[in-house]
Amino acid sequence: MKLHEQLARRLGMTRAEIAAVSVLLVLFLLGTAVGGWKNSVPEEKFLNNSPPEQHDALVDSLLAEARKLRETPVTQDTQAPRSGKAPSRSGTSKIEFTTASIEELSSIPGISTVLATRLLEFRDSRNTKIERFDEFSEVKGIGPQRISVLKQHLILP
Repeated sequence: MKLHEQLARRLGMTRAEIAAVSVLLVLFLLGTAVGGWKNSVPEEKFLNNSPPEQHDALVDSLLAEARKLRETPVTQDTQAPRSGKAPSRSGTSKIEFTTASIEELSSIPGISTVLATRLLEFRDSRNTKIERFDEFSEVKGIGPQRISVLKQHLILP
């Protein structure tokens, strides 16, 4: 005998009744699964398109530095000269990199305390033997734009 016939005989139901109960059971299970899935993911996640505010202090400081760099215009007049002597500027003094502190470095536009710390660690790892500004590209977070800002504010030996 077929399974349907055996089940109908034991339950005392016709094949049509068994089919109806089976359809209802499948719909119930499907509804329960969809409801459970819907409740497992909060609706706010789908309705709110803004990114979650889970940035740590490092990311926030790097974003602030990027904003400062965009606001600081870099022109030919403000870049450091390529030959030996730096022009004397009234009002702004350059910082000697070999003796600079974290506070002095973080006073440079676009350099946060995190980047200042990295620069000092880089200086210590090189035993203060940094001859070219291009060497700063080895520091995480320092790219060509920040190097041009450092050229404006630092003096290398």
